[in-house]
Amino acid sequence: MAEKTDKNDPMHASLESIKAQVDNLKKSISSLRKSGKDVEIVSLKMLDVPYKIKVVEATKDPKDLNKLKDMILDIEKEIEEAKNKADDDLFSNADVEDENVNGDKKKT
Repeated sequence: MAEKTDKNDPMHASLESIKAQVDNLKKSISSLRKSGKDVEIVSLKMLDVPYKIKVVEATKDPKDLNKLKDMILDIEKEIEEAKNKADDDLFSNADVEDENVNGDKKKT
């Protein structure tokens, strides 16, 4: 027989929060992908998340929960790097285009 989950349990609350956070991360990754950004690495990292959630649900071990939280933080960092890289690319392309308009340099 399956064990009942107590909605007042802090572990349950943490998992529900993480699941909502994961949904938001998936949306961010999708948005970046649709705008043509490189999100291959972060997408691969996201593949492990559902498995880790299941592990935490099964073991209810705080160590497993902390590993999951660390994984989520790492994914968030990857997403930010992808966003920043995209912004850096935009700025560097804008600089090259400005130089072309002024006739200083040609785009390579």
